[in-house]
Amino acid sequence: MKNYLLGFLGVMAIGLTFALLGVGGASNMFAAMLVINDLPAATTTAPVVVDVPASSTPNIDPVGPATVQTEPDPVVVRVAVLNNLVANQQLTGMHMLGVSVNDNPEGVTFSIRNIGTTIERRVLAECASTQAIKTECRKEFDTREVGNGKYSIIAQATYTDGAIIRSNEILVYINNINQVFTFSSLPNPVRGEIIIRGRIEQASTVEFMHVPTGGAQPIRIGNAVFVSGTSFGEWAYQWDTKQVPDGSYTIIAKVKNAYNNGEPYKAGETTIKIVNTVEQPVVPVDPTASSSEDTLEEVLLEMTAPQEAPAKNASTTTVAGRFETQIELLKKKQEEEKKREEIKQEEKRREEKREEKREEVPLLQTITPPIVQRIQSISTGLQGGGSVTTTREIEVLKKELWGDVNPTSPEVRAKTQYQSAKTFGTTVNASVLQVENIALSTTTAEVIVPIVTTTAEGKAVTVNEKRTVVKEKLRLAGKALPDIYVTIYVYSEVPTIAVVKTDRNGNWVYELDNKLADGDHEAYVTINDKTGKVVAKSARFGFVKTAEAVTVEDFGALGRAEASTEDPVQAAKRQYSLIAFLLIGVGLLAGVFLMLRAPKGQKQDFI
Repeated sequence: MKNYLLGFLGVMAIGLTFALLGVGGASNMFAAMLVINDLPAATTTAPVVVDVPASSTPNIDPVGPATVQTEPDPVVVRVAVLNNLVANQQLTGMHMLGVSVNDNPEGVTFSIRNIGTTIERRVLAECASTQAIKTECRKEFDTREVGNGKYSIIAQATYTDGAIIRSNEILVYINNINQVFTFSSLPNPVRGEIIIRGRIEQASTVEFMHVPTGGAQPIRIGNAVFVSGTSFGEWAYQWDTKQVPDGSYTIIAKVKNAYNNGEPYKAGETTIKIVNTVEQPVVPVDPTASSSEDTLEEVLLEMTAPQEAPAKNASTTTVAGRFETQIELLKKKQEEEKKREEIKQEEKRREEKREEKREEVPLLQTITPPIVQRIQSISTGLQGGGSVTTTREIEVLKKELWGDVNPTSPEVRAKTQYQSAKTFGTTVNASVLQVENIALSTTTAEVIVPIVTTTAEGKAVTVNEKRTVVKEKLRLAGKALPDIYVTIYVYSEVPTIAVVKTDRNGNWVYELDNKLADGDHEAYVTINDKTGKVVAKSARFGFVKTAEAVTVEDFGALGRAEASTEDPVQAAKRQYSLIAFLLIGVGLLAGVFLMLRAPKGQKQDFI
């Protein structure tokens, strides 16, 4: 038995030692051994290479004494003098560099060195002897190739005997004015996809950026495409303005050319106003309106009717056709960039939805406007059975909100500027305003469509064709106060706003004839006054529309647990402690097992 107890105590000692090591700094050391950390990649810095280092050759090499001959030649003092430059001269564009050199050099080089960066550029001159001992050397130099700044210019002559002569040094300033980008006019305001165009000469790339009013950091739109076939240097870019919120923006053109060392500069700007979200009643909700089949037939008739194109002269057609071709090429080149932007926007929308689901929005605001308090009081009275007083209160409320105006009439809807239900209004409980359910149904209808065709003789004839059209309807239903006007908002790519009147029980129904795109959507029912102001609104009703059905979002699962951001060493430490406790448990079980397995009848010695 003593052996069994010794084994039991040994296992327990190992477990307790392991557990004690898990306390304090030792646990961090052992736990860190369980974590594999990725080492950061080594970084390297590329050395800065100077274009041409300054020469260290002395100005004048020693010249030996002239050899005495029968008819001695004249002694020539080798001198190089710059003669086409003046100190502190401003140079722009093309400039002729000139130097006078005594004797006949093997070669002459002009050195143009930037005082600020010490980068040197050398240009080989073209020389011609004008006299027996004098040579004129010149070279036309494009100052735009080196950028603006202060420069030192020196001429250097090299002779066949190895001598090197340097001219006097002249300091000049190169100051080339960058070209300006001229924007073509844009509509104001703009909506949807627009083409940003403009003109500039001698540009290698043009990049458009936008800055919101009040913003400071420019945001990239994309690189423009050069429209070939134009002698004035036209650039264009097709931009989907729906990728940014509505508002005023400054569009900036940043240009690169061969004369500013590859650095982009701000070449021009223009201002635009983007208005994509115009929340107007786009679907009529009038019980006396014509059927949707008639509306569809009229649309198809309009689409298939022959259109008479305006006359164009030959030059206009050629330019327009060429420009349309360039725009098609522009669209293809920007397709990948659009896809990347769409992926970014989709990820941004998903993140916004996740943030929205994480927020806890109270059903009632802390400060409730008086008119909303009256609406809630009327709803409470109706739940209590209603009375003549409650009915009169509804009539007074209707008079205050709408007067003698009928909000469902097309004339009133066309003039009303409806506020956004996402932003404005007080959220009330479901007993006052509620979207109860949304259902999807499809029907088929046959329509007669006139098709214009051409016979073999070249004669245009109209033939009526019967076509089957699949019609999709989205039916929304809910509750509100009885016998009042309510506004339904359906938010998707194009927001839909409709006004209906509830029945005597407060029920309302609305059928959306427009086909809704697949994806996530949301709906609200609100009470608006005659100016379009949102007075009260329901809670958000989210739903997902697919080709087969409509699924309501699961609001019970909104509070998802956040991803763990625990330090990996702390997590390993917790695992370490778990291992220690498991060892202790194993030791206890082993001790009990050994005691039970002891031979019966043997004398047990407990020491």
